[in-house]
Amino acid sequence: MKIGPQLFWLFLLASLVTPSVAQQPASAPSATLHRQEGIRDLQNREPQKALEHFRAAVRIDPQDAESQFLIGAVLCDSGQSEAAVPELLKAIELNPRLHISHYYLALSLDRLGRTAEAIVEYQEALRLKPEFHDARYALSAACWKHGDLDGAIRLLREIIEVKPDFAEARFNLALGLKQKGDLDEAIKELQIVIRSEPAQARFYLALGQALAEKHKLVEAVETLRQAADLAPDNPEYRYNLGIALKQKDDFVAAEKEFRGALKLNPGYTLSRRALGLVLRQKGELQAAIEELRAAVAASPDDAEARHNLGTALLKLNDPEGAIVELGQAARLDPRLSEARINLAQALRKAGRVEEARREMEASERIMTQKANAGRALILTETAAQRVKAGDLKTAIVELREAVSLNPESLEACFLLASTLRKSSADPMEITKSLRRVLELNPKHVPARYQLGLAFESQGKMAEAMEEYRTAAELAPSFIEARRAFGKAAMQVKDWETATRQFRGVIAWTPNDAAAHHQLSLALKALGQLDEAEYELRVAQKLNPALKSP
Repeated sequence: MKIGPQLFWLFLLASLVTPSVAQQPASAPSATLHRQEGIRDLQNREPQKALEHFRAAVRIDPQDAESQFLIGAVLCDSGQSEAAVPELLKAIELNPRLHISHYYLALSLDRLGRTAEAIVEYQEALRLKPEFHDARYALSAACWKHGDLDGAIRLLREIIEVKPDFAEARFNLALGLKQKGDLDEAIKELQIVIRSEPAQARFYLALGQALAEKHKLVEAVETLRQAADLAPDNPEYRYNLGIALKQKDDFVAAEKEFRGALKLNPGYTLSRRALGLVLRQKGELQAAIEELRAAVAASPDDAEARHNLGTALLKLNDPEGAIVELGQAARLDPRLSEARINLAQALRKAGRVEEARREMEASERIMTQKANAGRALILTETAAQRVKAGDLKTAIVELREAVSLNPESLEACFLLASTLRKSSADPMEITKSLRRVLELNPKHVPARYQLGLAFESQGKMAEAMEEYRTAAELAPSFIEARRAFGKAAMQVKDWETATRQFRGVIAWTPNDAAAHHQLSLALKALGQLDEAEYELRVAQKLNPALKSP
């Protein structure tokens, strides 16, 4: 069996938890000796022999939580995640406060694709040991995979605060910030990580892409060229350099990079499409058509490639060929108004006047929708400023107009709902606006949370709890949803749910006195008096004003 990278935890754990023989019942010394022998086997990189000793220890002393944990940990580190899970669950049953058992269970679940369950266990490991940064880093990756990007960013910031030289964490933070659209902060983090590790091509690639998005094209080209020099055999790096050069209107240099990427990988369709577009812009229409036909053949659903091919055919006075490609582009992307305008032109050239008229009408409708969307965006931005200034009444008028102009604007719909709630408007209108947000994006966590609040204000506790539950599941880091869920669960005396939620809150905010206090109440209701008393002591230490129940 292959020993994984986590085994240092096994040795550390053994040194911390192996009890002395004098403290054990009569059968325990033999179990302890087996555990010690197993640790030595691990140090000698003999995990199979170690497993035999740990299993023997558990047979002798079924309450030996440490040996039970070691069985699961060795299986996990050996790649046997499926087998590790029941062993680690048993270890947790024997000793729920052993943080490392929760961590290894989370690793095993994560590797099995059971991300939501893994997140729960990572959180529990952190709740039990807030300074456990391996768990924090693993949880950041799990949150990202789960779709909770805000949670991942929060955790990565916490890690970097403690470990500023942890380059991989800083790089992942930069990627998260870039994905969120915070390009300035992403660029700052990438520049720091490049200073610490100047030979990593992917760091330069990410920085170059962020600079290009900020339209800092001179810096982007320089950075992407460094990336390509560090990874000369990777077509992605040549392609990205070509894109930045194309944005800079350096078509000759861009063509060279796209051709270089295709030489490395002839099947790199994105580079072939980009090459075709550059050739078209250079006026080399026949060569452009050849490349674009190859791109379309490799990726038939690429609306942009078909549009580019159609316009090149139109310029070469091949209206029938252009009609085919432009028609497909319009079908694949109905909002691509340029494709419809060019299609109308090709249809007119082919003498198909009535069809051309219909396409122009369709393009005009799309253009009107785009204009309305632009107007709605301006109204939404203005309304957001009014909300900050406290002018809720005017903001609501503007947001209602924005939503009427563009019913697909998730931002306008959600800001309208939030502003209506702040102004204590009709709960039915608030609910309607939030439902519209969720029609547009069922995973919009703040809307789920606010809808839960709206239902709770109407006394609809079951509906409220369902929204809180969904919000907490979608975004484990959304503390207010979890807190609301926990409080609602306590109202209906669902103590198990309340306990899980407040434990989750504490994992993210270990110094949250109110959460510790609420957890103590839920644990007391469950009859777990020792743990309830412990949580109450923690709560009162954090906030002496809190009273005993």
